[in-house]
Amino acid sequence: MSHISAFIALCFTGAAAIPAAPHFFDQTIDHDASGSAAKFSQRYYLNDTAFAGPGSPILVIMGGEGSIEPSTGFFYPWVIDVLGPRFGALVIEPEHRFYGASLPFGAASFQSEHLRLLTPQQALRDAVALIRAVQAARNCTPRGAPHYCPVLTIGGSYPGYLSAMMRLVHPDVVDG
Repeated sequence: MSHISAFIALCFTGAAAIPAAPHFFDQTIDHDASGSAAKFSQRYYLNDTAFAGPGSPILVIMGGEGSIEPSTGFFYPWVIDVLGPRFGALVIEPEHRFYGASLPFGAASFQSEHLRLLTPQQALRDAVALIRAVQAARNCTPRGAPHYCPVLTIGGSYPGYLSAMMRLVHPDVVDG
């Protein structure tokens, strides 16, 4: 079996998801409103079982257009089962704003005046804020310093687009 075939087999065997306990992050409602302190509770998942500490990578599975319930937890189990241990990585998966428990305006989130904040740009800025908070909490140092924690984003379909845009729009935060 070739290395590529082995990798593909590893990626697509086993469970479709890994259930996990949710965490919540106080996220900015409108990243473009200067001086606004309004926040909402963004659900995310964190797996640090393989994290080797400051200087180790952070893998971010981008959430997309759907709820991520605790019974689902992490998409792409191979990220936790294979990549996490191989690279000593911490894995996080933020739920996209306006989905699941991550409702910026609670029950009123779907009123037309609020939907203007349901954009990829706001979702990208949500991910940036969460990544920076996780890096700080894990004592990761700035890029170029010995304990810098490089960030790689992962996703398919719309989350794949968000993953690519994270690297393109926020190269100061995302390394790959």
